[in-house]
Amino acid sequence: MSLMHTDNAGLVAQLNDLLQLDYDAIAAYRVTLAELDAPALRAELQRNLDDHERHITELGEHIDQLGGMKMSMPHITGAFKLAVQAAVAMGSDRSVLLAFKANELQSRDKYARAAEHDFPQHIAMTVRRAAADERRHYDWAVRALVGLGAERGDADVTAARTFSRLHGRVADTIESAERGAMYAAERVRRSVGSEPWRYVGAGLALVGAGAVMKYVLSRR
Repeated sequence: MSLMHTDNAGLVAQLNDLLQLDYDAIAAYRVTLAELDAPALRAELQRNLDDHERHITELGEHIDQLGGMKMSMPHITGAFKLAVQAAVAMGSDRSVLLAFKANELQSRDKYARAAEHDFPQHIAMTVRRAAADERRHYDWAVRALVGLGAERGDADVTAARTFSRLHGRVADTIESAERGAMYAAERVRRSVGSEPWRYVGAGLALVGAGAVMKYVLSRR
């Protein structure tokens, strides 16, 4: 029984990583919705936001079934993703969507990688469905930008594409360290019981913050 719990700790950490990715997305969506002017763009974005809320519900149910502790909060990188959206506040719909698309690229690619994992069948179905949603969300952003006159060679489009690639690599690196900390914390929680979780959670936050600082300092 304890071996199953240990194995489940890794699965819970992976699902929590995706759960937090959706919390990251919801925060960025809300900023985008507040800044977009075009009603049609806002309506489609709201439908996409509803998908992320469904992902949170479904992933949370899987974590509950595994006896795991849900991380119902954004990643450590979530503040940066939100700042990307906030930086273009009061901008044109085109500039708002370019920033939004940068965040969506990481979500699309991360879910695509997760969809290739060897999850149990019922979990795999949830992750693959969410990955398909993320592809559709990103493709919508691309089409919406074309409709706003954005072309591949435009200076702002090129700059946004370069930024989104860098942003995705940085976020993936930090979130990978955070996922490792969640795995360790989940194993400890399963070993000592749920009551000391508040101490484990504090330790997780410190480990995650340390991972961010280590990464930042290594880039200097």
